[in-house]
Amino acid sequence: MEFNNNHSTEILSNLNEERTTTKDFCDFTIKAGGKQFPVQKCIVGSFSEYFKKMFTTKMKESYTNEGSVKEVSGPTMASIISFMYTSCIILNHDNVYDVLEAAEYLRITSNCYYCS
Repeated sequence: MEFNNNHSTEILSNLNEERTTTKDFCDFTIKAGGKQFPVQKCIVGSFSEYFKKMFTTKMKESYTNEGSVKEVSGPTMASIISFMYTSCIILNHDNVYDVLEAAEYLRITSNCYYCS
């Protein structure tokens, strides 16, 4: 018997809800644009080559539980992190360039595809 119930979508949805409420499973905080974003390393590291390298090399962030991304604004980082967990992002003429630029900087090809 095989079940197809969008198990992966449900897991990401639960992790996103946890990330925005209790933060019990968040093991890293991204700082961008004066804001702090609690995340799970496994999610952002699997989605972004930038974060994967940050977590798996001898950068100081691999030994700490926070890191700054000064090149990305707070609202843009919030949009990108939300996209990582939900596969939804709101793009318009006011933010599309910032999202594209940040996605390229963070080496996130999924966002770049939607912005082209």
